[in-house]
Amino acid sequence: MNGDLLRAAASTSVLTLASRLLGFLRDALIAHALGAGSTAEAFVVAFRLPNLFRRLLAEGVLAQGLVPPLVRTATRSGVAVARRRIARWLRHATAIGVVFMLAGPALAPLFVAGLAPGLGSGAQLPGDPGADPRPLAAALLLTMWPYLALSAVTAVLAAGLNARGWFRAVAAAPLILNLAMLGAFLFAPVADAVGRAHTLAQAVAVGAVLQVAWLAFAVWRRRRRGGWADDTPAAEAPWPETGELALDSQPASNRSSARGRARFVVSVLNASAVQVNLVVATVVASTLLPGSLAWLYFAERLVEFPLALIAGGLAAVLLPRLTAPALDPRLWAANVDAALDLTWLVALPAAVGLTLLATPVVATLFQHGALGSGDALAAAHALAAFAPGVLPLCVARVLLPAALNRVAMRHLLVLGALLPLLHLALILPLAGALGHVGVALAATLTGFVQALTLLLLLMVSGYVPWVGRQVEAIGRPLLASLVMALSLAWLLPPVEFWLAADHGRRLSTLLVCIAAGLTTYAITLLLLGWRPSSLRLSASPRLPDSPP
Repeated sequence: MNGDLLRAAASTSVLTLASRLLGFLRDALIAHALGAGSTAEAFVVAFRLPNLFRRLLAEGVLAQGLVPPLVRTATRSGVAVARRRIARWLRHATAIGVVFMLAGPALAPLFVAGLAPGLGSGAQLPGDPGADPRPLAAALLLTMWPYLALSAVTAVLAAGLNARGWFRAVAAAPLILNLAMLGAFLFAPVADAVGRAHTLAQAVAVGAVLQVAWLAFAVWRRRRRGGWADDTPAAEAPWPETGELALDSQPASNRSSARGRARFVVSVLNASAVQVNLVVATVVASTLLPGSLAWLYFAERLVEFPLALIAGGLAAVLLPRLTAPALDPRLWAANVDAALDLTWLVALPAAVGLTLLATPVVATLFQHGALGSGDALAAAHALAAFAPGVLPLCVARVLLPAALNRVAMRHLLVLGALLPLLHLALILPLAGALGHVGVALAATLTGFVQALTLLLLLMVSGYVPWVGRQVEAIGRPLLASLVMALSLAWLLPPVEFWLAADHGRRLSTLLVCIAAGLTTYAITLLLLGWRPSSLRLSASPRLPDSPP
């Protein structure tokens, strides 16, 4: 793997790891304070929309979708034109945010009704106050509304930084939201669950403002260093010198612009398929047993950890590398191969380990305070259904930037349109038969279909990864993961231990099991002949990261 690519992905992943660890602490405190009753479900529904906007806009689909047009504009027409394009996008995003903010009081109740139509319709859990959670959910969402209104501005700032190869500032932004919510627990103690939910909602709004301020500060600091103020980019920027790789000095033709818009639409459509599926899952879960929304939320948060850590950093770093018009085909293939190598190496054991450790992890992190053993076991069942999907979703996130550069847009457009329909066709019967576990299983099956389809489309377009080293890259982690699974199955205590033991014993036992699993995996890999040098190296233009 190219050393610069590995370093950039590693630095992004380290910041993502810090954010996810803080997110675990935040969610553990939420479980402790709110449990899985009506207040918890109201907060989960309200918080679902900021999370959706974050994944679609601020940190995800839109931010990634804007990177390719920026890279192409800088390559074809110069950095100055790309900079003006960013400024135009920022004006539009700000105007949209203002309108959206003013419409908040009218839209919040409608969003709650549409996102969770069954909220509060089922029988109440034992000990739950029994209040209708829908008004509380709407009030909480309205408090969080600034996060939604500022998401487009955050997305444009993040896209501009990522397109220039400055990944760390963007990767550090999610830390701010988690720190703001943790601060709500530390500095605004409230005994009442409803009061705690309102305090957390206020922290989400504050976090949104701080995120925009952080990214704006990163841009300002770059401008002071000359990376944005001058037509010539900074030495470490991935945008080429105007005239070095530029295809022409004139603005792109109408045909080229139309192709760029089509590529952007296809990128957003495919990358947002998972988020659309989450909305569908929330709608379906709201009609199931009380507590289903909270159980799925806690399970989903645990699955997001390896997804963001493994695929998030790689996808962000790969996107500007794989979409430059003048990229050499051999270099393109080497980058994709290297990313897949690392994905198999890390995502396979993550999926296997998280599946086997579902109950231990959920019980250790969330079973305390208001969240009892029954809720923990239900969330663990959902996690066990979600966890195998870590592998295909990581592969899909890595393959999508590659497919945007090589696969016909009409094929990706069809895939992006069909994935939500497939998910809907799976989730309805599975949820009817298995409840909230069926909701999680439908997401996993849809992820496998997306990853396999993207890989097939790339192979049809001429990229063939299943030869030589790629077989080794998959085979060794697969065998090592199987050995790790056998060792964990032998070592793990029964489910009753995790539900009945005190928190200290659960935590120490879980850490021993994780250490044993990782050690077994690493030793097996080495015995099979894998070495760190096995990661493919390739020569490519330098694309280092640098702090904001």
